[in-house]
Amino acid sequence: MLTAEDPLTKKELDGRIENWLAEGWDCQIDFEIGDAVNKLQRLNLIQPDEEILKGVPLSEAKQQLDTIWDNFFTYSQTP
Repeated sequence: MLTAEDPLTKKELDGRIENWLAEGWDCQIDFEIGDAVNKLQRLNLIQPDEEILKGVPLSEAKQQLDTIWDNFFTYSQTP
């Protein structure tokens, strides 16, 4: 999504990912775009839309992932 000139549909993104894997690593797979999109939405890394996928700006995405990582494990010692 970051390298696309325009926002992509799920089908377009699915095809790009499958082509990228095929061309770069000679790997033919059926990418599970629905699962990937659900995870990106859950992590607030894409803006929800019915037809197209639009990622949040890279700086915002990095900040969001850093916040999630920093709060993934909570540990406290109680006396």
